[in-house]
Amino acid sequence: MSRPIRHSQFICLLVLLAGLAGCAPAAPRAQGFFDDGYEALRNGDWQAAQTAFSDGLAVEPDRADALTARGRAYLALKQYDQSITDFTAALELNPLDATALAGRGEAYLGLGRDGLALPDLSRSIEIAPLRSDVYVDRGLVFYHRGDYESSILDFSRGIRSDARNTRAYYDRGLAYMKTQQYAEAAADFTEVLLRNPDSSSSLRYRSQAYHELGEFELALQDLDRLLAASPDSQDLILQQADSLYGARRYDAAIETMNAFLQADPENLSAHFRRGRSYYRLGQYDQAIADYNFILDSSPTWLHMLRYRGLAYYRMGDLAAALKDFNANLQLEPNDPISYLFRGEIALERGNLEQGFADMAAAVALQPDNSYVRYTRGRAYYSLKRYKDAANDFEAAVKSDPTSASAEYYLALSLYHRHLFEDALPHFDMVVTLDPDRVWALYYRGLTHRRLGQADLAVADFQQVNTVAPNTRVALLAQERLNP
Repeated sequence: MSRPIRHSQFICLLVLLAGLAGCAPAAPRAQGFFDDGYEALRNGDWQAAQTAFSDGLAVEPDRADALTARGRAYLALKQYDQSITDFTAALELNPLDATALAGRGEAYLGLGRDGLALPDLSRSIEIAPLRSDVYVDRGLVFYHRGDYESSILDFSRGIRSDARNTRAYYDRGLAYMKTQQYAEAAADFTEVLLRNPDSSSSLRYRSQAYHELGEFELALQDLDRLLAASPDSQDLILQQADSLYGARRYDAAIETMNAFLQADPENLSAHFRRGRSYYRLGQYDQAIADYNFILDSSPTWLHMLRYRGLAYYRMGDLAAALKDFNANLQLEPNDPISYLFRGEIALERGNLEQGFADMAAAVALQPDNSYVRYTRGRAYYSLKRYKDAANDFEAAVKSDPTSASAEYYLALSLYHRHLFEDALPHFDMVVTLDPDRVWALYYRGLTHRRLGQADLAVADFQQVNTVAPNTRVALLAQERLNP
């Protein structure tokens, strides 16, 4: 994390300290040097400030405020050891000098000596608790230690002390990223960009936060701005492909990777991104070609055998799929997806014991994985084991409350067990999540009829005809309307 030097607050304090130092009259010649030093600090001329204070301290070496001021100049020049020497000398003369404590703490930070920085910064806060920049520096110490919650607290205190402290927003945004609080991170990087629209690092982190939030179009807007400034950045182009994939713009992701591979045909990451987009479009041959390219270059590429196995499975080549899933489990014995689809293959071949044993292994590895529970639930459902199916679909919904498919099959499993009152709220949720899922409307109509709610049943059957006229489900709904 960056640690830009802040000067204005320190300079104001140092000038005040210089005035207070008049209680011990200075030699006129020394005071002239000190005045020049403070003027140089105000102008941001750190080398001139260091020279002037050194000249003054040669005449009057025990001026604590001048030692602190020269320490600040050294700090701005990133001469951390010299700044620490001056701050330490100032503190020997005045142990309650919060400015010297904060400066020495920042110098220790510059040297990466966080353990020494923390007590200085904390003591400075005890003496002068409203110093925004000191809170931010201490927040950095916590951040470096991996204590992100404490760092967020300090960055927030820094913002409360000074809402204009851009660095506090930036650093808190980074800490929010570490704790996967992506909405908060995006908000903080937006605050930075309001003050500094050209902050490329803030744009990049915000795009990543948007991506993690599933706000792929917003992520792409930020990436467009970044790529306008750095059109050849491979990292940005790959990130753009990821966000296009997340937005289900698979053709655009493929086009982006085609252009990328024209310039760098051996890039395995680009082949992977293109391959998975082909997979999503059902173009399994092209996906397998990209996966083969990767495996030829790197046979142990993480999950790649699994990805190719899934493509073979979707193509109906169960033998090739099974070979890849077995090989992947040799490399990754705890991969739930390989177990899951190896189980699917066993079930399709009629080996129920092996199939459900593999699926049980997948669930044991990731019991809260919505996709794993949903897939096993579908297997139970196809065998009319509705109670077992309902348990898995319920677990899938608990892990992912937005899954309309899991809600739908949970409702169907309960319906087939004649648990109509239990099924109804799940059909309601399906229709809320996916209003165009007409089979859910149809079965909700049947459920209303079973519960003696004739008017509601008629409304659902009529809605089916409105949403999907001239379809099989519409014909079934019409039969219910005209018994």
